[in-house]
Amino acid sequence: MNQPQTIDPTKSTLSITPSRWREPKTSKDPSLNLLLKLVGKPKDGGQAIETRLKKALMEGDPLADTVVLWMHTLPTGEGRKLFEQALESGIQSIKSPPQPLVDLFKQLDDRPTWVDDEALTLACKTGLRAGLGGQLVLSCMALMGGYRSGAAVKPLVMTGALTSMAKRRLAETSRFVVDLYNSPTLSRNSAGFKSAVRVRLMHALVRHRLANNPQWKNDAWGTPINQADMLGTNLLFSVASLLGLRSLGFIYNKKESQATITFWRYVGYLMGVDPDLLPKTLKEGMRTAYFIGASQGNADNDSRELAEALMEIPYKEKRGSKRWLGKMEMQFRSGLSRLFMGDSSANELGLPNTPLKFTTLLTMPFVLTGEMVRILLPGGNIIAERIGRYVVHRHVESILGGKLPDYVPYHEKQ
Repeated sequence: MNQPQTIDPTKSTLSITPSRWREPKTSKDPSLNLLLKLVGKPKDGGQAIETRLKKALMEGDPLADTVVLWMHTLPTGEGRKLFEQALESGIQSIKSPPQPLVDLFKQLDDRPTWVDDEALTLACKTGLRAGLGGQLVLSCMALMGGYRSGAAVKPLVMTGALTSMAKRRLAETSRFVVDLYNSPTLSRNSAGFKSAVRVRLMHALVRHRLANNPQWKNDAWGTPINQADMLGTNLLFSVASLLGLRSLGFIYNKKESQATITFWRYVGYLMGVDPDLLPKTLKEGMRTAYFIGASQGNADNDSRELAEALMEIPYKEKRGSKRWLGKMEMQFRSGLSRLFMGDSSANELGLPNTPLKFTTLLTMPFVLTGEMVRILLPGGNIIAERIGRYVVHRHVESILGGKLPDYVPYHEKQ
């Protein structure tokens, strides 16, 4: 049997504020400051949310973390087997289920009253409609934006394959989002629901491993895969993606925007983010995104290595005479990241500043024209959704190469 580890990641030292914290008011990032101007400061100037985010840096996911502690008391593989049985067949299918699993699945099976099936379905249709535009935003904004914080990327760095797994990370993240959007109401037995829960367990396994790693610097980086970083990632997929797609020319009405926020709010709930942290509206999400972004430390060498590996995927995938096409795509994607994040953040990540960044602005009229056709054409939304779904599926399958994600920490695959 495996022996329990010495450090319990469910217990955090809440009195500590990690040195990674930066006072948001000191931020000089033009993009972030513009975001705050658009939504305005909270009535208290941000004191409440800053206090909460400082604590969140030291908080993990108690329910999932307790499951992992229990798993480490069992023979290798036994805990995962019971977890999978509960996920696939329900906790009631296990005779005398262990309390940690009971507690986790009680939370998962307790669907919040604010979850609106109609809104979730609309969000899925809206998400798929963007087609490859959504994939570009995922890569050039959501993933690239997540690398801006040197502290936030440390779990990724310390669990192996810093740059060699860049393509696989992009493929698995793309498939994860597709699974979610292919599950209109995120019903209990849907692929999206199960993928979200498996990723949650994977995060808890990594958190446990790093919490017991003497190289992990709690006082500098906070708890591994903490609540603040999980919330930040959630906002990259919801708020930031909405804003990114709009900057490309995609049109979303108020109902579609709210549906997207509700959808990712529920995804965050399933993945163990404290429900009180998750924004209820786009405006609230934009304000929260500002405080998370403005409180991050600078990018470091790990950030830059990850950014470079992600940016170079198109170039490394091309061979022979097509290599120049890969280089052009690489520069286009770099320009897109600059458009989304601003020159300041792009420079921190070491992204090349090429003239091709201006070509991204030339795509907006074409996207807007397509959007107007969609809006005016009877059945335009259905057509756009079907085309987007087909294109995204083909794209994701091509980069996965037939190998489906298993949502297992990299160190367990070795």
